Amino acid sequence: MADYRNSGILNTDGSGTVNAGLANNNPGDIKADGTSWQGMTGDDGTFDTFSDTTWGIRAMAVDLTTKINKDGLNTITAIITKYAPPSENNTQAYINAVTADTDYGATEPLTADPATLAELIRAIINHEIGDSLSAQYVSDADIQQGITMASGGVATTLQAAVIAVANNTDNAALILGGALLITAALIYKYRGRK
Repeated sequence: MADYRNSGILNTDGSGTVNAGLANNNPGDIKADGTSWQGMTGDDGTFDTFSDTTWGIRAMAVDLTTKINKDGLNTITAIITKYAPPSENNTQAYINAVTADTDYGATEPLTADPATLAELIRAIINHEIGDSLSAQYVSDADIQQGITMASGGVATTLQAAVIAVANNTDNAALILGGALLITAALIYKYRGRK
């Protein structure tokens, strides 16, 4: 897990500009659309910002799972056309990049299992922030952690508490208190059971 806000990491294209995906802890460049993601701290006017990269990755995992399982967008072509529409992007180049970085064809049906999500997330991050920055700053462990956090439940609440405390966020005490209450309730419920 890493917090790249105020890090000043530059794009590798020689432009001298700060990489927004990393600066926002949003390596998938999820656009601000009014969705209140867990771990979100706001937006930069275009893209959502998160307290930590794993929260940005978690948002990607939730978004992809929803697209595949609920919206019926279960191919790379369908997902990327929605994620990066032709009115804003070179969508075909994006589809080609994601298929090249995964083991899936452009129109091959996908499932939202952790292995598929990990491949899609890595490929999207590679395209959004560039292969070099993706490899240098977003580890496979970060991607796995984001996917695990997307599964919800007690583990997500406890993970949220750890990240919030580690990043000294404003709501750390509230999240930590909630995690402790959940833990106490589970101990009470299952005490004496084997």
